[in-house]
Amino acid sequence: MWSDDEMRSYLAVPFLRDYNADIYKIPLLGSTYWGASTELIVRTSTGIVIISIISCWTIYFCIWTGYTIYKTLNTVEMSKNTKKMHRNLLTALAIQTFIPFAISYIPCVAAWSVPIIHVDTKSLNNVTAIIAVAAFPFIDPLAIMLLVPDYRKAFFRMFLPCLHNPARTYPESTVGESSTRA
Repeated sequence: MWSDDEMRSYLAVPFLRDYNADIYKIPLLGSTYWGASTELIVRTSTGIVIISIISCWTIYFCIWTGYTIYKTLNTVEMSKNTKKMHRNLLTALAIQTFIPFAISYIPCVAAWSVPIIHVDTKSLNNVTAIIAVAAFPFIDPLAIMLLVPDYRKAFFRMFLPCLHNPARTYPESTVGESSTRA
């Protein structure tokens, strides 16, 4: 996957045409599936396969760890409130783990794989990369804020005060006794 003279010469014209960039002056890491020497195609395809295996193993490890924690929570003796808190945090952690998978890993796999079938995705890859990089710092903590109940209440109280009704009024008693509601 490293860039050598063959890869740079292979990409020089498209980079100059599409990005007005000199391929010999920028760092480059890429993959080539068509129109290059067999050695370059095998080397870059092997790199993509290795990266994909590492990524899939990481995802599998995250799923296995989450399942193991979930199973352990069902067997460990703890209070109902503690178990509920742990489940809420595990759910938030699972969502927070899924976010980078959805906005980083899936677009990368598409960028690596789709060119194999001769589909040009240059503008789509550029747009999704920009959106993913820009949105990730916002979306990642938002998952925790919306999934943990106390954070969710504070979030809605702060950003949507019209939905938060802290003061409840109770009607006067018709008997004349003072109400002792809390």
